[in-house]
Amino acid sequence: MKKITLLALLIFSATASAADFDNCLIKELVIHSPAVNGDENFHFRLDCPISGPGCAATAKHFAAFDRSSTSGMQMLSVVMNAFDKGYRVTGYVDDNNCPAWQGNVALLEHLRVVKP
Repeated sequence: MKKITLLALLIFSATASAADFDNCLIKELVIHSPAVNGDENFHFRLDCPISGPGCAATAKHFAAFDRSSTSGMQMLSVVMNAFDKGYRVTGYVDDNNCPAWQGNVALLEHLRVVKP
């Protein structure tokens, strides 16, 4: 009985913490002029689909983040480096909302970069 309970907990834990995208390559970077979408808008396209909110259903390979803050500029640096080096990425997005400044893509919350 203990083995069955432990196995059930491991399966549930793995499912509950599954990333919204996993082991993907960044295929395209999109940055807008502040005059077009303000200072916030930066998004990128992955070679795999993102399990995200319904508002991102038409652009299910894109994730966005706010590049106007200090942490956003750090994320921009990480994303550009991963794109340049061809590193694989895994991440989580907001499962309920898309950003106000790019209403049809998933809002990135967490990104992990893996060097081959």
